[in-house]
Amino acid sequence: MANSCPGSTFNVDVTVNAEPADKTVSAVKPSLCVGELTQIQLSSSVSGFTYQLRNDAGNVNVGSPVLGTGGTINFSTGVLSSTTTYNVLATNNTSGCYAEMSTLVTVSVNPLPSVSLIRSPTTICEGSSSLLTATNSGGTAGPVSGSNNTTYSGNGNDPQTINSSITLPNGILSSLSDITLTMNATHTWAGDVKATLTSPCGTTTIFDRPGGSNNGNDFISSGDYVFTTTSGNTFPGSSSSTIPTGTYKATFAGISVAPACSSIGGTWTLTLSTTSSSGHDRTITLNNWSISISSGSGYTTVFNGPTTIGSTSYSGTGNTTATANVTPAVGTNNYTATTTDALGCSNTSSSVSVTVNQAATVTTGGPDNVCQSASPSAITLTGSSVGGGATTGAWSIVSGGGSLSSTIQTANPATVTYTPAANYSGTVTLRLTTNTPSGCSAVNDTRTVNVSALPTVTRRGN
Repeated sequence: MANSCPGSTFNVDVTVNAEPADKTVSAVKPSLCVGELTQIQLSSSVSGFTYQLRNDAGNVNVGSPVLGTGGTINFSTGVLSSTTTYNVLATNNTSGCYAEMSTLVTVSVNPLPSVSLIRSPTTICEGSSSLLTATNSGGTAGPVSGSNNTTYSGNGNDPQTINSSITLPNGILSSLSDITLTMNATHTWAGDVKATLTSPCGTTTIFDRPGGSNNGNDFISSGDYVFTTTSGNTFPGSSSSTIPTGTYKATFAGISVAPACSSIGGTWTLTLSTTSSSGHDRTITLNNWSISISSGSGYTTVFNGPTTIGSTSYSGTGNTTATANVTPAVGTNNYTATTTDALGCSNTSSSVSVTVNQAATVTTGGPDNVCQSASPSAITLTGSSVGGGATTGAWSIVSGGGSLSSTIQTANPATVTYTPAANYSGTVTLRLTTNTPSGCSAVNDTRTVNVSALPTVTRRGN
């Protein structure tokens, strides 16, 4: 080319750094209650990389970056008040290359229930009771359910028995129609098998050698066997070789509903067994099972405070009202109620106080012994007093006449005087009655004054 000048040729090396590898991100506890926190985990982190947890709404950093370790690393969400979605940004500390992990993690934050507490009466006497009433609302309602995905198998030699258990939280069972039992099981001779469900509310037989001992049809694992009182066919249905999976009717007879069964909380156990006389010796296997109580979303309330707190009773749909009697000691006693909803979220009420006063006591003193007189002297009623919760007492004449210096309530009943009637002889009965302490009853007792007649003189003639 005309007027061109030869130039030098040289090579340039360009290093292209790979983006950080994608990693699995998950929440340790994906469902929380307001005011709780959880950990976000990133598995198989890489040394030399930095990982930053971010709120996906605006990619706002949450906490400080965490260096990779070659293993699982954790990020704290901090205390949460609403449902939040997170992502994690990975950065190569050498190259500066960065990439957002593909997995977004959402932590659901559930509202707390509300609970208010009242007491009645507010003031009682020692030995008496006050009724605490908690009113529950809000939070989250929903069915109570549980599952067990562990496979259990017999040894293939009849009789065989396998047990699998599920723990349910507290709740209520309003009706047997609220129960749904689902199982996945295999066995090659249905006529050998019995299924029993044991629960805190009683025990029921789901089926017992369905179709009779000669039923050689098989349980199959390609689907589930669902048992409910409300729909489905009569178990085991009909088939030439297998028992069809699907929904079947069950009575759940032997299971008690509320109020006979106060809570479904506790262990529910499904037992599959074969008879000793079958002679078939075929392995029975329970692959998994679950139980759901559609009415089980009731609140659970615990009353907190000094002894003695009686048992808790519930009323209203879902246990919206909880009550318990308390019989506290003398003094001011403070109580709260803690209510938990179907998702395990709890809240505690404001405190209420129950004042317990001492019962009134009275001491009358006496008896007094005097002589009949035309001009009787006043008798000071010494030795009398009131106590316990009583602060005053008032004297009155029950029988025998005479007069009292005071018949009104006084803090010092021992200073009151009694004067017998002129020329009276016989027994005088006085009564000392206390005032009425708040929450208690007045008490009284009597004092006796014995007025002896003067001796008579008989004059005899000479």
